[in-house]
Amino acid sequence: MTESASCLLPHRRHARPPAMAHVRVSHDLPLFHDRDPIHTHAMCGGCLTFQRDLAIHKGSAGKLFKCKACSTALYCSKKCQVDAWPQHKADCKNVQRQNADIKKRCGIDIETGYLDLMQWIEYYEAPLKNALVVALGLREQPAASSKERELMLDVRLHHKGTAANLGGLPAKHRFEIISIGLANHREAPEFFLGSYLGYEAARERGKIEQGRQFYGIGRMGFTAHYGDLSLGVTASYIKMFAIDKDTARAKPTTDQWWTLFRQYVEAGAKMRFCCGRVPGVEGVCCCGGWTHDEEKKKAFKAAVI
Repeated sequence: MTESASCLLPHRRHARPPAMAHVRVSHDLPLFHDRDPIHTHAMCGGCLTFQRDLAIHKGSAGKLFKCKACSTALYCSKKCQVDAWPQHKADCKNVQRQNADIKKRCGIDIETGYLDLMQWIEYYEAPLKNALVVALGLREQPAASSKERELMLDVRLHHKGTAANLGGLPAKHRFEIISIGLANHREAPEFFLGSYLGYEAARERGKIEQGRQFYGIGRMGFTAHYGDLSLGVTASYIKMFAIDKDTARAKPTTDQWWTLFRQYVEAGAKMRFCCGRVPGVEGVCCCGGWTHDEEKKKAFKAAVI
């Protein structure tokens, strides 16, 4: 199937309500639930301006550039990159160290194993987040449920091989899913322990982002295997995100969310969001206001995850 960002018109089999006209899926696949999908826009790591708002608020072409050393952090200017370096330094060095460590331990030519994992997560970030919302069944839970505290998404992956074997495959196709499901602290103790220190900081950031609409924090743990599984060469990553009250009430479009997510990965399907298409807010930032409030941005940066 050829990938293309198709507009979701009414004649499509999986047509969306008019309120979701800003949501596009690159393949003919349904969304995970009936509410506006959780999503993020690329953001400058320095000034926290969304990429889509650069032209509106900074008069630039609206294109962020990546850190050349790690290819993960994004910036809108050299000044922002320099200003953010004290906060980014540890993460930048970690990506480079993890890449080198994976290659050394595998004994095969995997140059960017950890970066591949970061880019795979980034590509499927929206489907992953919305799959977790459905998996948690928050619609069935009372307000202030603790279910999102007790369970997290546990994703196990296997890297497809060496640079030669990959043959130019993009990161979205470089992993096979071993398993995906919910796990509690007994089933995935390393992830719960790893997210413990950052959890409260993630909650503070969520409250800044969503204000009174904040519901709770979703957690996702990823384990990637490299080379022969018997070698035990792995890398892990934990991601947390805010869930708003409206999304927590979402009605699932399927009771087999894991199958739908696998379909997204098999097709290399991408969720894209053009919030400028939302009627009545064209040309208006969709952050809810917090990225334009200097005090809130300072608080967001101070809540280190």
